[in-house]
Amino acid sequence: MKKRIAEGRWEPNGGMYVEADCNLPSGESLIRQFLKGQHYNKKHFSYQSDTFWLPDTFGYNAALPQIMNGCGISYFCTTKLDWNETNVFPYDSFKWKGIDQSEVIVHFNDTHNSPNPQNLNYKIYGGKNSEGTYFGNPIKHPDVNQSKLISFGIGDGGGGPDYDMLEEAKRVKSLPGCPVAKYSTVSEFMIDLSKKGDTLPIFKGELYLEGHRGTLTQMAAIKRYNRKIEIALKQWEMLLCFSKFSKDIEIDWQEEMTQLNKWWHGLMLNQFHDIIPGTCIPEEHDRALRDYQTLSEQITNRRAAFCSSLATDVNDSLSLVNLHAWSIQGITKIVLPSAIKDLKDTFTNSDGITFQAYKNLSDEQCVSIDKTNINGYAIQTVSLDTAGQETKEIPFEYKDHILNTPMYRVTFDQYGYIESLWDKEEEREIRGEGASLSCLWMGEDVPMKWDNWDIDYDQKHKMKLV
Repeated sequence: MKKRIAEGRWEPNGGMYVEADCNLPSGESLIRQFLKGQHYNKKHFSYQSDTFWLPDTFGYNAALPQIMNGCGISYFCTTKLDWNETNVFPYDSFKWKGIDQSEVIVHFNDTHNSPNPQNLNYKIYGGKNSEGTYFGNPIKHPDVNQSKLISFGIGDGGGGPDYDMLEEAKRVKSLPGCPVAKYSTVSEFMIDLSKKGDTLPIFKGELYLEGHRGTLTQMAAIKRYNRKIEIALKQWEMLLCFSKFSKDIEIDWQEEMTQLNKWWHGLMLNQFHDIIPGTCIPEEHDRALRDYQTLSEQITNRRAAFCSSLATDVNDSLSLVNLHAWSIQGITKIVLPSAIKDLKDTFTNSDGITFQAYKNLSDEQCVSIDKTNINGYAIQTVSLDTAGQETKEIPFEYKDHILNTPMYRVTFDQYGYIESLWDKEEEREIRGEGASLSCLWMGEDVPMKWDNWDIDYDQKHKMKLV
């Protein structure tokens, strides 16, 4: 690979660590995808990508132009948005403006896989079928741009160009009736397109794909693991930063950073655009779940051990660590360490702080702490003693299918569904129209094509009240 890249025969342009999904990962993850991708190319190939190449994912969030600009990428090539049927995307070459007004030059390569001379004509000029109906994907603004990038090779896991394609590329250079063609790198094409930047149309906001909407919700375990690990890695990195400024904590910084990068690489691998959306084969899905479980256990154990070293060595107390840049005030809810047991349901300590103990749906012992006030990036110790004032009664009452709280009055029917929700502060009632508020709707989920990927436009008409 290094030899072919040095010869200019292979172009490692792409930008990301993997071709990641661009809807589900966090902003932090997407930034690291680009930074790690650029770092890999620079380290192994002495190459820096100028183009974000991602043809086959399911839409692009509006923060990407800002992220790309910050990572040294000026251009973007994709494909799939020409699938839109209800709102046909109006451009194939344009400026994409992000939420902070950052701009990148975008080109849609809509030839997909295995081009041929007839296909090239339709992509450049369009055509008509036997009924006279227009079809094809011609250049949408020929007054601004008359060129189109045609990628060839057996894509989507195929293995590159075959002999026939190389012959086609050679012959269409000067084939009567075909557009004039030449070999080009992606970078050369995008640089040439950018020279027309002042005349290119501008699109603002998300690049939304009208298809594969089911990928945002199906295979939920993978999506949950991804978000939990994203949060855990951010928290762990902040804790490492704490240690940098503490004279009382001794850690091997180089070792910890090596391990942190290893965890990030594992997470980013599974953000590939067929893994986290759930569109991969069953074996890959199962492998990803095993990876996630291992990552989660390793990070949780290392973080717990580190937090124990930060904690104040006082019996019956909690050390609360605020890893945000802003202060946390009001009620704080935490899962208690297993060593803390037999707390009263509600009590007040000697500092006047009120606690309420309970168990969550995972049967973990938890506590809500009132009147917490922790500055950003700070640690606060709270005592669990019960020497304070006598605790007031719990301000919740459930009787005759009615739940009263300080904020709401909730009325349930005989089946446990919510009939009425009364907001005491707003003096406003909410009721369902033709159904209870908490009822379930179910319907047949059989889309026209990809049964696990799509939610068709007519799905709402199939839904019935359970």
